[in-house]
Amino acid sequence: MVVATNTNLDEGTLMLSYQEARAIVTMRGHERQTYRQDEQREVPLFSAQGQVLAEALLSPEAVPPFDNSAMDGYAVCAADTMRATADSPVALPLLGTVAAGDEPGVFPGTGAVEIMTGAPMPAGIFDAVIRVEDTEKDAELGQVLIKRPAGVGDNIRRRGTDFQINQRLGQRGQMVTPELMMSAASLGLDNLPVQDPLRIALLITGRELSRFTDKDLPAGMIRDASGPYLQASLHRPDFDLVAHKMLIDDAALFQAEALKILELQPDIIISTGAVSMGKYDFIRDSLLELGAELHFHKVAMRPGKPLLFAEWRNGPVWFGLPGNPVSTVVGWRFFVDPYVRALRGQAPEEAATARLAQGYKKPAGLTCFLKAHKTVVDGTLQVQILEGQGSYMLSPLLEANCWAALDSTADYLEQDALVKVYPLSALG
Repeated sequence: MVVATNTNLDEGTLMLSYQEARAIVTMRGHERQTYRQDEQREVPLFSAQGQVLAEALLSPEAVPPFDNSAMDGYAVCAADTMRATADSPVALPLLGTVAAGDEPGVFPGTGAVEIMTGAPMPAGIFDAVIRVEDTEKDAELGQVLIKRPAGVGDNIRRRGTDFQINQRLGQRGQMVTPELMMSAASLGLDNLPVQDPLRIALLITGRELSRFTDKDLPAGMIRDASGPYLQASLHRPDFDLVAHKMLIDDAALFQAEALKILELQPDIIISTGAVSMGKYDFIRDSLLELGAELHFHKVAMRPGKPLLFAEWRNGPVWFGLPGNPVSTVVGWRFFVDPYVRALRGQAPEEAATARLAQGYKKPAGLTCFLKAHKTVVDGTLQVQILEGQGSYMLSPLLEANCWAALDSTADYLEQDALVKVYPLSALG
C-alpha cells in the first residue's frame, strides 16, 4: 500500500508536504502499537530509569498513610486554644510525647502532646498542631503555654493528601524518571511494568565516508558524523541497537546487509544516504525489490527533502534519511522521533511559539527547520535564526538550543512573526 494524495511524481518518486508525510508516519506508529501490547516485562525499580511504562501505574495505597504533624510543636484540640494570645497564653497540661516512627498513642484527658515533624497524630480530641515557636514549655509545672489560637487542621498532613488509593502515577508510554521512581518507592512499588526496548538497526552508506576514528583522510573522503550522532541518540535504556553497519555505495552489498538486518527482527531500521536521485542512490529500488511498501520518498522540506519511509507489514519500518549530517538530524528529530512517540502511545509533541528576532527569507513551498537560539526578551520568547543553515554545517548546532520551524506557505517572514520552536532533542 502506498499512501499518497497530492503527490508529485518524479520518476516514480512520491513527494508529500511535511504535514502529509508526518501524518503517515504517526498513523503507522499508532497502528503498530497493537503489535507491541504484549512486548513488556517487569523490571526492578532501581533499574527502571529511562525505560517506558507499558501500562498505567496506579497507587496501591494512600500516602501519607496516616495523619501526621507537619511541624515540631504540640498536638492540641483547637477549641482549647481559642483565647490564647502572646500576652495571655493558655496553659495546657503536657500529656506526653510522640516522635516520628512512634505509634499514634492514646492520651486521655484535655491537654497538649509534644509532637515531632512526621509523627502520627494522637487519637481522640487532637485536631491541630501548634508550632513550637508559638509556645513556651514549663517542665516544672508539666504544662505548655499556648501563645496563639490554632485552627482545626493547622499543620496536619492528612492521610492521602499526596497519593490516594488508585491514583494515577504514570500512563502507558511515559518515561520512567527519578521523580516517578521516588513516588513509586514511597508506595512500595518495587517492580515496574515497562515496554520492551525498541530494536533499532543503523545502516550508514556513502563511498565518501571514512570512520570518525581515522586520523589521516584520503583525498575526497570525509569522516562519518551521522553514525556517531544516531548511535549516541540511541544509547538509552528504551532502545536496543541491534546492528550498526557502515557500507560503501553498492546496491548488491546493501541488499545483502539489509537481509541480514531483517533477520534480526528490528522494529525500526534507519539508513543514511543513497536516497536522492543520483547514480549511487539505490535504496528506494533496493527496498522495493526486498518487498517493502513505499509510503513516500521526498518531503517538501529543508533540510532533508529526499527522505524515504517504507515498511514491511510483518516486519520493521524503514527510515531512509539523507546523508548530509544536518539532514540526518532533522530526519531523526521530525520523523523518527514522532514515529517512536506514536508507537509508544505517547501524546504528540507540542511546539512552543516564539517571535522572530529578524526577518527571514525562505524558499516558498518548503517547510524549513532552522538551527536557532531562543531567549526570553521582556517576558516574550524570541528566536534568532543562526548563520550557517547549510545541511553540511554542524558548527551552528553547538550554539543552537532549538529548531525554528517555518511553514511552507510564505517565502518571507517579517521580524516579530510568530513561528513554532522545538527543543533540539525531544524523546522522553
